[in-house]
Amino acid sequence: MESGSKKRLTCLSDLHIQAIRESRAASRSDQKPTLTQILDLQAQRNDLYEHYLAELRSLQAKYEEQYLSLYVQRTELTAGLEGFWLAALKFNSMVAAYISERDEDLLKYLTDIKCTREPSSDSFTISFVFGENPFIANPILEKTYTLSYDSVLEKATSTEIQWLEENLTQRQAPRKQVNRLTKKTRVVQKAVNCSSFFTFFRGIGMPPAQELGEMEASAQDALAAAIQEDYDLACEIRDEVIPNGVYGYLQVDGRELDVKDVEEEERKKPERSDCKHM
Repeated sequence: MESGSKKRLTCLSDLHIQAIRESRAASRSDQKPTLTQILDLQAQRNDLYEHYLAELRSLQAKYEEQYLSLYVQRTELTAGLEGFWLAALKFNSMVAAYISERDEDLLKYLTDIKCTREPSSDSFTISFVFGENPFIANPILEKTYTLSYDSVLEKATSTEIQWLEENLTQRQAPRKQVNRLTKKTRVVQKAVNCSSFFTFFRGIGMPPAQELGEMEASAQDALAAAIQEDYDLACEIRDEVIPNGVYGYLQVDGRELDVKDVEEEERKKPERSDCKHM
């Protein structure tokens, strides 16, 4: 699972190698010198693009640092707004799909949600900060996503939740139990997993290659889909909920603006003659 810029860079590299092979195999001999020069120019352009991505990441880190002071001030102010982060989470349709009614009583105690990025890497940690509450002993629940140099997700590790009362990720379900000696049947309660936002705080990761290779194709697909779903949820919290918490609290969604109005504004803008980046 790669970020857009890194994935694009990887595709460019593969594309360039393929182009070199094609030029050697399919071109007439009199064309090869010209194509070699053109491919060299393309390689130089690709190098520049790589430098552009590096500077872009550096610029992003610079502004992330400046956002932090604003977020600290926001945390101080939201202390007086009960249920601020619960409202922000629930207003996001993607995140809200994971929140059950049972989760809300604990999420009301959220005082902050933070994201910390690892320098010179796409790895990041999402932190949920809680005020004192009767549900969990943890003041902070964290989940760290570790991505490789190629921005491929390697694993995600989470805080183990210390439940003080009911474990919201489980429920008691009745199950019949037969006594082997008396053959009498009784009903017992067994804990089973249930839908809860707090299942988010479970570690994930691809198994070793050998174990993965022994899995059925359908099981591999299901695992990959589950990992992608988890990562997408984390990115939604990181990129939408945290930066724009107050919009969620006030139930203001820019995506609900009239598309026709936006298109009309775009048509009024003068055309640009420069080319777009990839």
